[in-house]
Amino acid sequence: PQSHKLAKKDCYFKMKVHKEECQKKDKQLKLSLPGKEGEQSQTIKKVSLRGEFSPQGRGKAI
Repeated sequence: PQSHKLAKKDCYFKMKVHKEECQKKDKQLKLSLPGKEGEQSQTIKKVSLRGEFSPQGRGKAI
């Protein structure tokens, strides 16, 4: 049970870090591509869709 608990914690932590990195990438994309609004929104949609399946995805229900 102990190792299972640790594995669960580790997985949660990795997901948290991954999510934060995704959000950082989103911000960088928004900053670096002010002229390409159309392509921009498409990449963000793909990222947010991927996060949608986790229980506390991004708060946006599609």
